[in-house]
Amino acid sequence: MKQLRIIGLALLALLALGAFSTAIASGEEGALPAETSSGSGGVTTLETEKELIQCKETKILEAKFLTEKEKDQHGTADLHLADCKANKLDAANTLGDESGIVLIKVLFLICLVEPKTLVFGVLIQPLETAHIEAPVIKTLMLIKGAIIAQAKAGQANKGKEFTFLLKGEKGKQTEAVKCEINGKEFKHTLEEARDTEAKDAAASESVTFTLSFPKEVELMDS
Repeated sequence: MKQLRIIGLALLALLALGAFSTAIASGEEGALPAETSSGSGGVTTLETEKELIQCKETKILEAKFLTEKEKDQHGTADLHLADCKANKLDAANTLGDESGIVLIKVLFLICLVEPKTLVFGVLIQPLETAHIEAPVIKTLMLIKGAIIAQAKAGQANKGKEFTFLLKGEKGKQTEAVKCEINGKEFKHTLEEARDTEAKDAAASESVTFTLSFPKEVELMDS
Protein backbone atom coordinates (compact mmCIF):
# COMPACT_ATOMS: atom_id res chain seq x y z
CA MET A 1 0.00 0.00 0.00
CA LYS A 2 1.43 3.35 -1.00
CA GLN A 3 1.93 5.59 1.99
CA LEU A 4 1.71 9.36 1.85
CA ARG A 5 3.91 11.37 4.19
CA ILE A 6 3.29 15.10 4.44
CA ILE A 7 5.42 17.28 6.71
CA GLY A 8 3.67 20.29 8.13
CA LEU A 9 0.53 20.66 5.95
CA ALA A 10 -2.82 21.76 7.35
CA LEU A 11 -6.03 23.25 6.06
CA LEU A 12 -8.90 25.56 5.89
CA ALA A 13 -12.32 24.05 5.61
CA LEU A 14 -15.61 25.65 6.15
CA LEU A 15 -18.96 24.54 7.26
CA ALA A 16 -18.59 20.82 6.58
CA LEU A 17 -20.25 18.79 9.29
CA GLY A 18 -20.25 15.24 10.59
CA ALA A 19 -17.64 12.65 11.56
CA PHE A 20 -15.08 10.85 9.41
CA SER A 21 -16.12 7.41 8.30
CA THR A 22 -14.10 4.50 9.68
CA ALA A 23 -12.35 4.15 6.34
CA ILE A 24 -11.09 7.73 6.47
CA ALA A 25 -10.24 7.83 10.17
CA SER A 26 -8.05 4.73 9.90
CA GLY A 27 -6.06 6.04 6.94
CA GLU A 28 -2.26 5.82 7.10
CA GLU A 29 -1.48 8.89 5.02
CA GLY A 30 -0.47 12.13 6.66
CA ALA A 31 1.85 10.55 9.26
CA LEU A 32 3.60 13.63 10.58
CA PRO A 33 5.36 14.98 13.68
CA ALA A 34 3.15 17.32 15.72
CA GLU A 35 3.17 20.78 14.14
CA THR A 36 1.16 23.88 14.97
CA SER A 37 0.48 26.60 12.39
CA SER A 38 -2.00 29.36 11.64
CA GLY A 39 -3.66 30.81 8.59
CA SER A 40 -6.08 33.28 7.11
CA GLY A 41 -8.27 33.71 4.08
CA GLY A 42 -10.64 36.10 2.41
CA VAL A 43 -14.36 35.83 1.78
CA THR A 44 -15.87 32.38 2.27
CA THR A 45 -19.07 31.52 0.40
CA LEU A 46 -21.26 28.49 1.06
CA GLU A 47 -24.07 27.98 -1.46
CA THR A 48 -26.89 25.71 -2.44
CA GLU A 49 -29.04 26.31 -5.51
CA LYS A 50 -31.33 28.56 -3.41
CA GLU A 51 -29.36 29.72 -0.35
CA LEU A 52 -26.13 31.58 0.30
CA ILE A 53 -24.04 32.13 3.43
CA GLN A 54 -21.08 34.46 3.10
CA CYS A 55 -18.38 35.30 5.68
CA LYS A 56 -16.00 38.22 5.09
CA GLU A 57 -13.10 36.97 7.19
CA THR A 58 -11.58 33.53 7.67
CA LYS A 59 -9.02 32.59 10.32
CA ILE A 60 -7.36 29.35 11.32
CA LEU A 61 -6.76 29.80 15.04
CA GLU A 62 -4.79 26.56 15.44
CA ALA A 63 -3.90 23.79 13.01
CA LYS A 64 -1.77 20.87 14.08
CA PHE A 65 -1.06 17.24 13.34
CA LEU A 66 -1.26 14.52 15.93
CA THR A 67 2.03 12.86 16.83
CA GLU A 68 3.32 9.88 14.88
CA LYS A 69 2.53 7.69 17.91
CA GLU A 70 -1.18 8.15 17.24
CA LYS A 71 -2.77 5.27 15.32
CA ASP A 72 -4.93 7.57 13.19
CA GLN A 73 -2.61 9.90 11.31
CA HIS A 74 -4.78 12.97 11.02
CA GLY A 75 -4.83 16.60 12.09
CA THR A 76 -7.15 19.06 13.76
CA ALA A 77 -7.85 22.78 13.35
CA ASP A 78 -10.06 25.47 14.89
CA LEU A 79 -11.79 27.63 12.28
CA HIS A 80 -13.13 31.13 12.99
CA LEU A 81 -15.37 32.78 10.37
CA ALA A 82 -16.47 36.37 11.01
CA ASP A 83 -19.10 38.77 9.66
CA CYS A 84 -21.24 35.95 8.27
CA LYS A 85 -24.57 36.70 6.61
CA ALA A 86 -27.33 34.60 5.06
CA ASN A 87 -28.57 35.70 1.62
CA LYS A 88 -26.52 38.91 2.11
CA LEU A 89 -29.07 40.13 4.68
CA ASP A 90 -29.23 38.88 8.26
CA ALA A 91 -26.29 37.71 10.34
CA ALA A 92 -25.68 33.96 10.51
CA ASN A 93 -23.86 32.08 13.26
CA THR A 94 -23.25 28.63 14.66
CA LEU A 95 -25.73 27.80 17.40
CA GLY A 96 -24.73 29.39 20.72
CA ASP A 97 -22.08 31.70 19.23
CA GLU A 98 -22.14 35.48 18.74
CA SER A 99 -24.10 36.96 15.85
CA GLY A 100 -22.11 36.74 12.61
CA ILE A 101 -19.59 34.23 14.01
CA VAL A 102 -19.17 30.64 12.80
CA LEU A 103 -16.83 28.44 14.87
CA ILE A 104 -15.98 24.88 13.81
CA LYS A 105 -13.35 22.38 15.00
CA VAL A 106 -12.38 20.10 12.13
CA LEU A 107 -10.61 16.82 11.52
CA PHE A 108 -8.62 16.35 8.30
CA LEU A 109 -6.46 13.99 6.28
CA ILE A 110 -3.91 14.68 3.57
CA CYS A 111 -4.81 13.33 0.14
CA LEU A 112 -3.68 13.48 -3.48
CA VAL A 113 -5.93 15.38 -5.87
CA GLU A 114 -3.67 14.53 -8.82
CA PRO A 115 -1.53 11.50 -7.87
CA LYS A 116 0.50 11.49 -11.11
CA THR A 117 1.63 15.11 -10.77
CA LEU A 118 1.67 15.21 -6.95
CA VAL A 119 -0.99 17.88 -6.50
CA PHE A 120 -1.96 17.68 -2.85
CA GLY A 121 -5.23 18.38 -1.12
CA VAL A 122 -6.89 18.11 2.29
CA LEU A 123 -10.03 16.07 2.95
CA ILE A 124 -11.98 17.79 5.74
CA GLN A 125 -14.92 17.19 8.06
CA PRO A 126 -15.77 18.66 11.51
CA LEU A 127 -15.25 16.81 14.75
CA GLU A 128 -18.68 17.77 16.08
CA THR A 129 -22.05 18.41 14.47
CA ALA A 130 -22.76 22.13 14.18
CA HIS A 131 -25.88 24.05 13.23
CA ILE A 132 -26.10 27.45 11.56
CA GLU A 133 -28.96 29.80 12.34
CA ALA A 134 -30.13 33.02 10.65
CA PRO A 135 -33.41 34.95 11.07
CA VAL A 136 -33.83 35.41 7.31
CA ILE A 137 -33.88 31.63 6.77
CA LYS A 138 -36.11 30.97 9.81
CA THR A 139 -34.70 27.50 10.46
CA LEU A 140 -31.55 25.74 11.60
CA MET A 141 -29.27 24.49 8.85
CA LEU A 142 -27.09 21.41 9.16
CA ILE A 143 -24.16 21.40 6.76
CA LYS A 144 -22.78 17.89 6.40
CA GLY A 145 -20.37 15.85 4.33
CA ALA A 146 -16.77 16.10 3.16
CA ILE A 147 -15.00 18.83 1.23
CA ILE A 148 -11.55 18.99 -0.39
CA ALA A 149 -9.17 21.96 -0.40
CA GLN A 150 -6.68 21.87 -3.30
CA ALA A 151 -3.16 23.31 -3.36
CA LYS A 152 -2.76 26.33 -5.65
CA ALA A 153 -1.62 25.42 -9.17
CA GLY A 154 2.11 25.78 -9.80
CA GLN A 155 2.94 26.10 -6.11
CA ALA A 156 6.11 24.44 -4.81
CA ASN A 157 5.65 21.59 -2.33
CA LYS A 158 8.27 23.08 -0.01
CA GLY A 159 8.21 26.36 1.93
CA LYS A 160 6.81 28.25 4.92
CA GLU A 161 3.52 29.23 3.31
CA PHE A 162 1.01 27.25 1.25
CA THR A 163 -2.06 28.54 -0.54
CA PHE A 164 -5.18 26.40 -1.00
CA LEU A 165 -8.51 26.96 -2.65
CA LEU A 166 -12.09 25.79 -2.70
CA LYS A 167 -14.16 26.78 -5.71
CA GLY A 168 -17.84 26.24 -6.49
CA GLU A 169 -21.13 27.97 -7.21
CA LYS A 170 -24.83 27.38 -6.46
CA GLY A 171 -24.29 23.93 -4.98
CA LYS A 172 -21.83 22.61 -7.57
CA GLN A 173 -18.15 22.23 -6.63
CA THR A 174 -15.85 22.87 -9.61
CA GLU A 175 -12.38 22.27 -8.10
CA ALA A 176 -11.09 19.19 -6.27
CA VAL A 177 -14.24 17.07 -6.34
CA LYS A 178 -12.28 13.94 -5.46
CA CYS A 179 -8.93 12.80 -4.07
CA GLU A 180 -7.10 9.62 -3.05
CA ILE A 181 -5.84 8.24 0.26
CA ASN A 182 -3.81 5.03 0.02
CA GLY A 183 -5.33 4.46 -3.42
CA LYS A 184 -8.90 4.75 -2.14
CA GLU A 185 -11.03 7.47 -3.74
CA PHE A 186 -13.04 9.98 -1.71
CA LYS A 187 -15.44 12.55 -3.16
CA HIS A 188 -16.89 15.95 -2.34
CA THR A 189 -20.18 15.26 -0.53
CA LEU A 190 -21.12 18.62 1.02
CA GLU A 191 -24.88 19.03 1.60
CA GLU A 192 -27.31 21.25 3.49
CA ALA A 193 -30.05 19.52 5.50
CA ARG A 194 -33.11 21.00 7.22
CA ASP A 195 -35.93 19.56 9.28
CA THR A 196 -38.40 21.42 7.08
CA GLU A 197 -37.11 19.90 3.84
CA ALA A 198 -37.57 16.27 2.78
CA LYS A 199 -34.45 16.22 0.61
CA ASP A 200 -30.94 17.48 1.37
CA ALA A 201 -29.52 20.09 -1.01
CA ALA A 202 -26.09 19.83 -2.67
CA ALA A 203 -23.73 22.53 -1.39
CA SER A 204 -20.60 24.19 -2.74
CA GLU A 205 -17.93 26.29 -1.07
CA SER A 206 -15.48 28.93 -2.28
CA VAL A 207 -12.49 30.52 -0.55
CA THR A 208 -8.75 31.07 -1.02
CA PHE A 209 -6.55 30.84 2.08
CA THR A 210 -2.89 30.77 3.07
CA LEU A 211 -1.46 28.59 5.81
CA SER A 212 1.81 29.72 7.47
CA PHE A 213 4.39 27.63 9.33
CA PRO A 214 7.20 28.84 11.64
CA LYS A 215 9.79 26.88 9.65
CA GLU A 216 10.16 25.47 6.16
CA VAL A 217 8.20 22.27 5.58
CA GLU A 218 7.80 19.93 2.65
CA LEU A 219 4.93 17.95 1.16
CA MET A 220 6.18 14.52 0.15
CA ASP A 221 4.89 11.31 -1.36
CA SER A 222 6.82 8.27 -0.26
